[in-house]
Formats: sequence, C-alpha cells, structure tokens
Amino acid sequence: EKGKPRAAVGVTKDGAGMFLFDEKEHPRVLLAFSKDAPSVTLNDENGNPRVVLDITKVGPRVAVNDEEGKPEGGALMFTKGVGPGLTLGDEKGTIRVYLVLVKGVPHLEFADENGRTIWKAP
Repeated sequence: EKGKPRAAVGVTKDGAGMFLFDEKEHPRVLLAFSKDAPSVTLNDENGNPRVVLDITKVGPRVAVNDEEGKPEGGALMFTKGVGPGLTLGDEKGTIRVYLVLVKGVPHLEFADENGRTIWKAP
C-alpha cells in the first residue's frame, strides 16, 4: 500500500517476532517467540497491548489490559496441582480478586491495593 509497511519480521538472540501494522502504521498484532515462551499480543489503535495470550511458567494465560496497557483481568490455567483461574485487577494494575479451582474445589481471594490477601475462602 503506497510503500507503507504492513508487516515486519525480526530475530534477536532470545527469539523472533512478527508485527502486523494497520493502515496508520500502528503495530496491532505481535506474534513472538522468546526463550521464555510464545505469545500473541493484540494492540489497540494507539499501540497499547489490550489482549495478551502467552504461556507462563505456571501455565497458559489470557490477560486483558485497560486502554493504558495495565492489567485489568485475565484467565490462567495452572499446570501444577491447581486448575483454571480468573483474576481481576484495579486501575493501578494490582490483581485484587482471584478465583481458582484447586483440585476441583473453588477458592476465592481478595487482595488490598498492595496485593496482600485481606479475605479468602476456603
């Protein structure tokens, strides 16, 4: 399209990635593979990451971010002794609510603005 880049591929010592750009040359999709894990990031029209799908050390994760790219919530599948979980964060990006299944039993936890547990069940 008139010489505007719509895709870019790069390689570093830690991995590789591919960007897909919109018509305004903003990066909207990033496919990446690093020494840590593969990931897919979907950016909004301002280039802020809004949805991230990756594999963490504890399992696969979908993170949902606000318009500034700060975490608001997500889903995580723990692979070691714990089941699926959901999280909700505050406007500062601190995770404040956890809902996790541990061996089929639901667990709910609330945290203060510093991330410290203030209530949980069971």
